[in-house]
Amino acid sequence: MSRVDPEDEWVFVLNDDQLLDELTQRNLSTEGSYPILAARLLRQVRHERLGLPGASSSKSTAISDEEHLMVSPPEEVVRPDSPSPPARNRFTPGSPGTTNATRRSSGGASSNSAATAYNVMRKWNLKFTGTRGEDAETFLLRVEEGRALVPVSDEDILRCLPFFLSGMALNWFRGRKSRLTSWETFKTAWRARFGDPDFQFALRDEIMRRTQGEHEPVADYLTCINALCDRLSPPWSEAEKVNYAFRNMLPRLKIAVRREEAEDMDVLEDLATRAESSYATTHPYRAPPTPEKSLFPDLAYRPPRSANRSKHNESIASLDTSSTSATSSNTSPRKKKGTPKGKAVETAGTSNASTPPETKPKASRTSNAKCWNCEGSGHFSRDCEAAPRRHCYRCGRADVTLRTCPDCSGKD
Repeated sequence: MSRVDPEDEWVFVLNDDQLLDELTQRNLSTEGSYPILAARLLRQVRHERLGLPGASSSKSTAISDEEHLMVSPPEEVVRPDSPSPPARNRFTPGSPGTTNATRRSSGGASSNSAATAYNVMRKWNLKFTGTRGEDAETFLLRVEEGRALVPVSDEDILRCLPFFLSGMALNWFRGRKSRLTSWETFKTAWRARFGDPDFQFALRDEIMRRTQGEHEPVADYLTCINALCDRLSPPWSEAEKVNYAFRNMLPRLKIAVRREEAEDMDVLEDLATRAESSYATTHPYRAPPTPEKSLFPDLAYRPPRSANRSKHNESIASLDTSSTSATSSNTSPRKKKGTPKGKAVETAGTSNASTPPETKPKASRTSNAKCWNCEGSGHFSRDCEAAPRRHCYRCGRADVTLRTCPDCSGKD
């Protein structure tokens, strides 16, 4: 059993209307699904090429599986139940025995085409449950990609869909099955239930909001943008796609890539990938080893002395700043023991009124101090501006020292 000859492949490229026109011109029946009609036209074309009588419209309109899946040459037929080696019999289109052996009803042919479509669709990896967050557009796109590879009629698609749906999606399809008469009708109802009714508007908004992730490779980002733009109808121009893709890239890549150099998405991907690779190589910077850690100290990098000096000064300045802040936070005004509360409050109020804010802590400490040198108040003896005189540094007695003071000398 041989496959379709290359010169007959044009039959299976025709759309529904073209196929019906070809059958009508040859006075053939137009009943049946697409595979049946294509096989009928193929048989007639072969008969015409070989000079054999054509199949008239009065002949059986049903085509066997062997004829529409893997058509044999008209001059011979292979019987699958024959012993090995198979016997070869001459095939005559008008032969009653052969025609009756391959004749089937229209209902059987329709069931056959649906079964064939189901076996084909099982390889498309179709599955949809209707749960929230599931992508309804991906399901439609997958079906259309499969139909572009293997022609399947709308009728067979709709008959086989329940076997690829489950859950809420299956219940929805069963309730609307009688009203879904074509693939376009199904897509409109499908988007209204599980997708966005205004799909094109939502798709454009999605493209405008799609930005590159912080850790997303730019090639993956541009692939997603291309996939979104492929679903636009009418499609965007190449310049418009590049504009949106470039605008939503990471800032570090936008700085390295010039928009004027990107003529299309392929050029933009090449430039952005190069910029991304350059950034990745410079990001993990490592300082050179010091001469002490080098195998050849004379060949090691030596920083300039000015750089070391400035770095040392910055370290000292930072230490001074931290120590100053710690000292100021730990300093607090103290009140001298034995001073009445009222007097302390009154003195503090007077000091605050006459002393600038910067010297408030110092003024509060010296306002109640007594000088043993001049016997004045308001300062200590170490800060006294009068001429120093002899006195005991412990009790303040005049004309004596700590050792000669009768009150303090015996307390050591």
